[in-house]
Amino acid sequence: MSQADNIPVLKASVHDVRYLSALLRGVNFANRATVTVTEKGLVIVVEESRTLLGTAYIFSDVFDEFIYHAEAEAPEAQGSQRQQQTVNEELLSAFEIPLNIFLELMNIFGTAGGSATSKPGRFKAWRKPGDESEEHESDGGEGDGAQEEGSSNKKAKTGQFFGGGSERKTGMRLTYIGPGYPLTLIVAEDASGLTTTCEIATFDAEPHLELPFDSDQMMLKIILKSSWLRDALSELDPSCDKLTFIGNPSDVPDAGAHTARQRQRARLQAQPNFRIEATGTFGNTEMDYPNDRDVLESFECEASVRFSYRFSHIARTMRALQTSVKTSLRIDNEGLLSLQFLMPSSAPRMNPVGVTSNFIEFRCLALEEDPSASTALTVVFGGEGLTCPYLMVPPSFMVSGIVPIFYTVIQGIVDMAPSVPEMFFAMELPLSVLDGFSRAFLLCDLIPPMVTQNASSAISASPWTLLVTSLVAANGGFFLTNLFSFMNPTPLALQTPPELQAYGWTTADLWCAPLVTGIYALLTHAQPFWAESHTLVTELLGMSVQGKPVEPVDPETARAFCALILAWVIRKKLQKEPKMKTQ
Repeated sequence: MSQADNIPVLKASVHDVRYLSALLRGVNFANRATVTVTEKGLVIVVEESRTLLGTAYIFSDVFDEFIYHAEAEAPEAQGSQRQQQTVNEELLSAFEIPLNIFLELMNIFGTAGGSATSKPGRFKAWRKPGDESEEHESDGGEGDGAQEEGSSNKKAKTGQFFGGGSERKTGMRLTYIGPGYPLTLIVAEDASGLTTTCEIATFDAEPHLELPFDSDQMMLKIILKSSWLRDALSELDPSCDKLTFIGNPSDVPDAGAHTARQRQRARLQAQPNFRIEATGTFGNTEMDYPNDRDVLESFECEASVRFSYRFSHIARTMRALQTSVKTSLRIDNEGLLSLQFLMPSSAPRMNPVGVTSNFIEFRCLALEEDPSASTALTVVFGGEGLTCPYLMVPPSFMVSGIVPIFYTVIQGIVDMAPSVPEMFFAMELPLSVLDGFSRAFLLCDLIPPMVTQNASSAISASPWTLLVTSLVAANGGFFLTNLFSFMNPTPLALQTPPELQAYGWTTADLWCAPLVTGIYALLTHAQPFWAESHTLVTELLGMSVQGKPVEPVDPETARAFCALILAWVIRKKLQKEPKMKTQ
């Protein structure tokens, strides 16, 4: 064996592992991590579900000693271009290790500032501004002036930032000889204390997820203090299943706003520049960020952007977010999310000018939302699909495709719109009239013929069958859509739109369906029972001669009357919605 074969690929040591451990804990959310060694430091890559990619960039100045030798010696200078390309590829070494075991070994003496197996959902409670110990949680936004403080104060801040309040320190030396060899760690509590030697099995690096971010296609870029984003995400309900980032360009000040009151009213009516919206089974949570230098240090948004991500994936970033000082949030035109967390500098070395800031980056693919047309069609025809088999009649969407195509085209137009304005009472009021006429078509023209024209006389003459069919056909799609949402995540998942969630679909939608169908049947004498009931009602009201049957109302007039009733019911429902009251 030659002497060159004994030269380790990597030899590194650090006198205090707390800072290194904190950086690694930021990406400790999977069993395996790919470690890439270069002359500049380490790159730790972890991925999950082929959707989330976490990368920790740990530069060599984090270590007190960092010696790297390429796995293969470079060929002679007269080598071909192909040989030179091979040399460039061999200037780095990559292998896989179980990251959680690596972190546990660094914390073998309990002084590494945290446990690798701590639950990610239990986050540290951050003090609010104004507390006495606020100075220990500085977000590093004070510029160069903050560097003029004494080194001892800076060390104290860094130590407390990473959860290390003890004076006891753990030193570590790691050695990696090359492919096929384990990663050797020598961990010591102090120079004269216990020393532990550990070996971690390494594996050949497998190709990981590639998520290149094209800056030329960037739609949204925000730089803000990590505390603003950290506090917001910590307040969210862990049961949320989707997180949506919404960006809107900064509005040009209204030229007609001359007074402070007018300018303030214009700001209140404008769309938020940055909004985080959490969606869960029990409702939505919205958090708005104004384009204020005190909140957003940098904000770039050329056009309105809206993309959603799984909350469980965003929650993986919380450990890195907790220990970072600044956050860069970027989204490209395909919804690829890039979250970069700038970590506080470690204790300064002999030459602090050359120290490089370490950072952790997460990239996450946006949710491929189920086509909204499928949700709309499920809501419209789901109930009909449930009732038609029992009535032994074909559903309308199996006989004619005009109505399904109509709803699909309308929903496609809505989906192609660059932005949809927020709904408020003044806008919902005229829409309630349109909604009333569309529901009247379902409850008056579509449902009654399925019962009254049935081949079975027991079904066609039964008023109870008519009312039950109206109840199920009008509301079955709503229950189906939410049922699939409860089963989320599955390939059959349908994202329940806000109008069908809490305070969107209420008991009024349930009882008004059989009520309106009953009124329509009463006026048009759809069944013998309703003809007799119509005569009885008019006699009780004194509007007809006793014993003389009442003539039925023409279907068009009866449907228009039912549409007005539905519009009134929907309007009253909107007035009771909490969201509409706050507008």
